[in-house]
Amino acid sequence: MPIQYFSELQIITLALILVRVSSFLVAFPLVEGGNIPNSAKVLLSLIISIVLYGVVPRSGITDTFITENLVFMIIKEALVGVLIGFVARLFFQAVSVAGDIITMSIGLSSDQMFNPTIGRRVTSIESYQLMLASLLFLALNGHHFFIEGLVKSFELIPMSEQGLNFIAFRDLTLVGQTVLEMGIKLAAPVMGAIFIANMALGIIGRTVPQINVLITSWPINIILGFTVMIITLPLLIVSLGEMIQWNAGYLLEFLKAL
Repeated sequence: MPIQYFSELQIITLALILVRVSSFLVAFPLVEGGNIPNSAKVLLSLIISIVLYGVVPRSGITDTFITENLVFMIIKEALVGVLIGFVARLFFQAVSVAGDIITMSIGLSSDQMFNPTIGRRVTSIESYQLMLASLLFLALNGHHFFIEGLVKSFELIPMSEQGLNFIAFRDLTLVGQTVLEMGIKLAAPVMGAIFIANMALGIIGRTVPQINVLITSWPINIILGFTVMIITLPLLIVSLGEMIQWNAGYLLEFLKAL
């Protein structure tokens, strides 16, 4: 159907859906990196918006809202999309925290490289953890959970003149504690093994002063850290699966609070 047959209200409705979807994809961790062309992101946003156009509720959009509250609605839709993408990042932030802790524990903090996917310098272990988490995220259909959350957001936060409940932002700041706890739990096996090894090396150093414990401990910590990471890989995969479920559930709770 030619575009001239669409009313002004229908075109603006599609544009508002596009604003929320594109804002979500800008903040979504698997799409935000520079490894995906911007043209592909724009095309993906447009396809998702066209698909959602026929199913999202539009009862709050009236002719008066077009002239009076259009700027407010654009800002609101962009904010909602960015918030959904930000909540989706919590899973990857916990994995990143675990990678940093493991790197510091085994003494490889200086081993850093630029990761174009997240746009900053990361250590090799953190990069490995993020890559493993991304593959598991896709394998467990984690992206389906968050796309479903994006669709449900149009029901929980409809396109209307109603504002957002900013009290929910207080709970969003407190969730950082939960993310930090998850990161520590993921790194706990390596941290525990390194702690026990350092205690043993300290006893050996006091018993045999001729041994240079500082130089000896570095290769031992690296070998022990990688060994524990390999042994505990099945447990890591199970823990990451539980974190994806938690993140998806928290997204729905956050949208209901808004």
